[in-house]
Amino acid sequence: MTDAAYIILIMDTIILIISVILGIMYLLPIFFVRGFHNTSNILTGNVCLALSINTGFYVVYNIITGFYSSIVKQYTIACFLYTYLPASANFLTVYALAVISINRCLVIIYQNKGLFKEKPWSFIFV
Repeated sequence: MTDAAYIILIMDTIILIISVILGIMYLLPIFFVRGFHNTSNILTGNVCLALSINTGFYVVYNIITGFYSSIVKQYTIACFLYTYLPASANFLTVYALAVISINRCLVIIYQNKGLFKEKPWSFIFV
């Protein structure tokens, strides 16, 4: 790799680490402050957790790809994880966003029913 590619990889990794830290900082009040324990914040916390896991995965992925790429070529299980885990991490984020969309749609359609506005229902969705 050239020096420019290493610089871009390091900058990308730093930005991803900052994103993970900010996501966890946003997630902690949702977990620990009882005033934030409502349906919309629980679903927002789900998205935030999914994005934090996704970006945390890509921090490790970028480091392995950029600096230790020979590991992936040597071991078959590493090659399998190298191709399987990025798709799983991306599906996690898409699923979290789809859950919010479905929940909002059900709240709008069935606005007179309180079922979709309750906390247990949001945990079932997650």
